Amino acid sequence: DEDPASGVDVDGLVVGRELAGFLRRYLAGLDPRSQQVLRLRLFGDASFAECAATLGVPQSTVKSTYYRQLARLREELRNADLV
Repeated sequence: DEDPASGVDVDGLVVGRELAGFLRRYLAGLDPRSQQVLRLRLFGDASFAECAATLGVPQSTVKSTYYRQLARLREELRNADLV
């Protein structure tokens, strides 16, 4: 719903905050490398090559970590009814 006085999508704000909190908790529960990969890819918009160079690991490691964690994240979001 939109707040008619301010034109703000209140429901959207609530869902956005809920999702942001969920993502923070999810990331905090991951091992450090998985956290770094997801943060660099999702929030830093880094390429796989940039992630690999930053973390000092092979690009294949970054890709496998990213896709594995992304699948887990999707499942967790479904379980939490956030998607």
